Amino acid sequence: NNTEPGWYSSLSMWERYSLFFIMFLASCFCFTVCFLLLPVLSMKPRKFALLWSMGSFLFITSFGVIRGPYTYIKHLFSKDRMVFTVAFFLSFVAVIYFSVVVQSSILSVVAILIESISLIYYVVSYFPFGRGALTWIRSAGVRTARGALTIKTTIFLKKEELTPLFFFFLNKKKFLNYIY
Repeated sequence: NNTEPGWYSSLSMWERYSLFFIMFLASCFCFTVCFLLLPVLSMKPRKFALLWSMGSFLFITSFGVIRGPYTYIKHLFSKDRMVFTVAFFLSFVAVIYFSVVVQSSILSVVAILIESISLIYYVVSYFPFGRGALTWIRSAGVRTARGALTIKTTIFLKKEELTPLFFFFLNKKKFLNYIY
């Protein structure tokens, strides 16, 4: 392809596939180490986050070696992939920033969750009916979250059960007199 850089055009197909498999296996190695050392790394979530991000980045960029860097970047920033690309790379930068600069374990974990969700979206979107399944899962999740966040107006306690609780919070002495 004439639009790809010279160093990429000079690679043979064997070299491209070899580079892809090396990067892909390196990402699998990072993910495997994360899973095997999960009990140990759970005490150090920032180190886990950095190792997971390294695996994610190697996984995503390994496909660019096969398709060509410019073609792959165009593909990632296409209309269908724009949300994934922005979410993935922003969360990737956020993981590094929160882990290394801010040194916040909680923010690192939040960023790694966003990165993982966008990575799963990337992988599943290439399966047959993957996009439809992702849309269905997302809409079911939104419905579930809305249902969980809705404030219920019904009170599950009867008035007789509510009175002692009211006295307890109002005055412990009145509560004890009410009980005995």
